[in-house]
Amino acid sequence: MKMRKLFNISCICALTLLGACASSGKTDKALAIEDTRTVLDVHKSQLEQVEARFMISGFQGQLTNEESTKLKDFVLDYSRKGRGNIIISYPSGAIVDGATDALIRATQRELYIDGVEFKNMSFGSYSANGQINPLVLSFAYTEAGEVECTPWSQINPQKVGSNQSSPRFGCAKAANLAAMIVDPADLNGERKDDKVTAEAPVKAIDNYRNGKIEQVSGSITGGKN
Repeated sequence: MKMRKLFNISCICALTLLGACASSGKTDKALAIEDTRTVLDVHKSQLEQVEARFMISGFQGQLTNEESTKLKDFVLDYSRKGRGNIIISYPSGAIVDGATDALIRATQRELYIDGVEFKNMSFGSYSANGQINPLVLSFAYTEAGEVECTPWSQINPQKVGSNQSSPRFGCAKAANLAAMIVDPADLNGERKDDKVTAEAPVKAIDNYRNGKIEQVSGSITGGKN
């Protein structure tokens, strides 16, 4: 009987140890997965696809001076953060007097002058209500949501037993980056780096060796701001 009891106790102990090892293995595995995250993974800004719009009514088939000025700003925003083409939507079913067609051509020409290639212009129609409706220019871009950090008042700095980083660790950096970045789509890595060549640095080195670099006098002169 004693031998059987000892055997049963030995089995229970062995099973307990195996269970502990298995539990420890799961914990280590979970920690290993968590440790693979970076600061940027923990605090991410929510990205949203939105649409920028600009309306052109024109006058006698031509853009007004104010519209031409605002169109330049619109194109500048497109060059910085736009995705896809600029879409020119024209009214369908409106009063036809030739002015709409002329305004479309004038807008297309103005876009090209401001730096938009013809291949980056698309056209489409929208249902008009029988009146003289404006052209609607639009393009898609990405907008970053605000990153909210846990207030310091909700964090106990004395709780360091787990040796884990603070919930705020890296949050301020992510919040500042989301607020300052020109094109939030870059946070997803959508834009690739330009092709790098050795031509520019080699040319700069040759100019330096051949004395073609302008010398700086070291004095400070006045200038216009």
